[in-house]
Amino acid sequence: MGSRQTRCKGAMMVEGIRRIFRKLELFFADGESPGPEELRESFQVRYHTFKQLINANTQALEAMAEIEEAMQGRISFGFGFVRARTARVTALVYSIIRNLEALAPGRYAALFDSFEIIRGNIQAAMPPVEKHVEGRRVVSLAEIDRNDSGECGTKMAHLGELKNRMGLRVPDGFVVTADACRQFMESGGLREEIDRIIQSAAATEPAQMQMLAASVAQLVMDAEMPPEIGSAITREYEALATRLGHRPNVAVRSSALGEDESGSSYAGQYRSLLNIHSDNLLSSYKEVVAALYGVQAMGYRLKRGLDTPSMCVGFIEMVGAQAGGVVYTRDPMSEHAEAVLISSTWGRPKSVVDGAGLADSFVVDRRTLALRERNIAVKSTCLRSSAQEGVSSDCVPPDKVSAQSLTDGQVEELARTCLRIERQFGYPQDIEFAIDGQGEVVYLQARAVMLTAEPVLRPLPDSAAVLMAGGVRVSGGIAAGKVHHVLKSASALVFEPGGVLVARQPSPDLAVLLPSASALITELGGVAGHLATVAREFQVPALFGLQDALDQIPDGAMVTVDADGRRVLKGVVESLLEPDVGQANLMEGSPVFQTLAAIAEHVTPLHLLDPEGLRFRPENCTTLHDITRFCHEKAVAEMFSFGRSHKFSRYEAKQLHVDGSPKQFWVVNLQDGFVAEPEDKWVELGNIASIPMLAMWKGMNAFSWDGPPAVDGRGFLSVMFEASMNPKLNVTGGGSLAFKNYFMISREFCSLQSRFGFHFCNVEALVGEYAVENYVGFRFFGGAADPGRRRLRVLLVAEVLEGFGFRTMVREDSLAARVEGRDKDFMISRLAVLGHMIMHTRQLDMIMRDLGQARAYKAKLCSQLSELLNNGEYACRT
Repeated sequence: MGSRQTRCKGAMMVEGIRRIFRKLELFFADGESPGPEELRESFQVRYHTFKQLINANTQALEAMAEIEEAMQGRISFGFGFVRARTARVTALVYSIIRNLEALAPGRYAALFDSFEIIRGNIQAAMPPVEKHVEGRRVVSLAEIDRNDSGECGTKMAHLGELKNRMGLRVPDGFVVTADACRQFMESGGLREEIDRIIQSAAATEPAQMQMLAASVAQLVMDAEMPPEIGSAITREYEALATRLGHRPNVAVRSSALGEDESGSSYAGQYRSLLNIHSDNLLSSYKEVVAALYGVQAMGYRLKRGLDTPSMCVGFIEMVGAQAGGVVYTRDPMSEHAEAVLISSTWGRPKSVVDGAGLADSFVVDRRTLALRERNIAVKSTCLRSSAQEGVSSDCVPPDKVSAQSLTDGQVEELARTCLRIERQFGYPQDIEFAIDGQGEVVYLQARAVMLTAEPVLRPLPDSAAVLMAGGVRVSGGIAAGKVHHVLKSASALVFEPGGVLVARQPSPDLAVLLPSASALITELGGVAGHLATVAREFQVPALFGLQDALDQIPDGAMVTVDADGRRVLKGVVESLLEPDVGQANLMEGSPVFQTLAAIAEHVTPLHLLDPEGLRFRPENCTTLHDITRFCHEKAVAEMFSFGRSHKFSRYEAKQLHVDGSPKQFWVVNLQDGFVAEPEDKWVELGNIASIPMLAMWKGMNAFSWDGPPAVDGRGFLSVMFEASMNPKLNVTGGGSLAFKNYFMISREFCSLQSRFGFHFCNVEALVGEYAVENYVGFRFFGGAADPGRRRLRVLLVAEVLEGFGFRTMVREDSLAARVEGRDKDFMISRLAVLGHMIMHTRQLDMIMRDLGQARAYKAKLCSQLSELLNNGEYACRT
């Protein structure tokens, strides 16, 4: 409906401009001339329409350039970007067509048909807006499996798979579904308000993102919980308490749609709360939902091209944990290694997951389950559930500080069961577990693990100095940059893109900086952890567990981080670095990238390349870029045909005077071309305000004309023959324009219609402050000599103009040249060039015997032009 109204309004506007042009055409018919007001009105309408078209064209090309940048991975974007840029470029191109229709009514009507076809193709590529059918708000964990990921999120659906399909021990609980989240976000206009704040903020820098996240989080926390959702959560918790026989504290865990999926894990980017009391269920739910708009989550989605998902939330009974950790069923740093990696510590597994403390590590053979390697860490602290709510750090008893946190039997059981989980899902897994008070394994999470290739170690050059060596390679590669110590949150706000992050522990909060970092080093942590997972996804070289890195690697120093060789080198070691092939496009393959790629096929390619080609027609426009190219070309032609196609009364023209001396030029003021309207039949040069006319006049009069060249016998006979045989060369014919040269001007516009003897020229120029609107066009034809001599002269003029940046086209003895889109000073200098050429190439055709003579005269012209412009930049090629 809205589209139809827009087209109707556009049609009414076009029809109004058409009526003006029809009225003017009546004046111009049968030799009649319009009055000065009609002439000015025609110019002003045409001028305004042309500028509107050019502005829309510029904005459309800028929007297309942003789409191309996004496709090349230079900027990050989401579905909001795709919808906004597509709508913008489509609207701008429609505006371009409307304005061309106003300039040339009915002449290019087929553009509207081409536009509708292209717009239909774009709409077909755009995913439809989801229409959600109301479903369950809350569902028990006992009722779901991995097929329910669209309702409960991948994390909770996988947990249901372990519990209900594999019979493994998993804590009891329930899930607040994606449908409940949508209802919550849509209640009271919450989602619309959040979208408005995000779009108006346009935050990209860390400090801006922090402020934005805080604003949105407060909105979510202040939002009223829909009663039906709140009562459903309370009711399901009571059912859980009945099953367990007591009122448990719960873990409130994020399970957003798309979280924990292969290639986009969101590891550590959302919020999970531990040991929450039943009085705080609803506020905890809102806190986890608000994490959708946390700094880390928004930054992650932006860099990966992911839309804001619905947040499912799991409420899971808290299990007492005497130990816990993480299992990788394959080494993520070596896809061919036949090993299961297990990391564990005393207490809750959170410190392993967050990389906040030292952990024991075990390497188990995948085929035999034999324990191949063990490394027991000094574990002086651990995380335990607080008496009331939350978790807190506790001291490990002295006899357990250096003791093994898992028995060998538990290690073997974990390896065996986790390989079963891998087979169940069909790909390597990252599994979180806890050991309860009875020594039983409880499974808390299972998600896909991203594997990387074996490292290729490169030899160090003799000049390389090793600053530090060791640590754990958690993400491979080699990179160099300036060291930036991140000791607290404020340090992250001033991080310089391309720097090397050095921190004490691999906090998930650092993930927001990874897309801008060249490398990452931490003193704690290992392969198992959220930040390690995200570093691998973003392909950032990373070394964890490099003790004393903050002391040994100076802040601000330039270093090379060789994660594959587990070493940090002083300075930039060029021989180790890969050639700069650009950062990998991490968004490629994501849903939003695929959508933009499908849309871009109908937006950015340019097929209409040759304005003189037979295919340069409205019906051959198959992309929006084709339409902009076609319309721009035709709009320029229509605008600058004004001076050639519009007749006017000779009584409205003012003869040009210079210092009181009359010149053979007459001036018609179209708008604001005079400083003041003259009362007499002449106008002094000092009263001319037209920028392009004054620039051309400067070139016309910079050097005195030497007069007609000396003509040889053949040249004289050629002229006499052409004059007698070609009726177009009758210079004594009647008409109001005989022997007169006319300038039609406004302050920024000039059209010169000039005839010198037997040759004709036309200059159309628009020169102002906005480079994108600036244009100079030149047409040159005619002459009295034979065709060969006329063509030599035209080729001479074309070569000179090309040396000054004009694009030229020569056909027989006629020349068309143009330059556009440059700043005002450049355009003024080129108009001076044209002025000089107009005055100093007349009658040259009579002496053009051969190329040698043409080159000699070209050298003279170029010498004069270089002197005129007084800048070596403008010296043309000889």
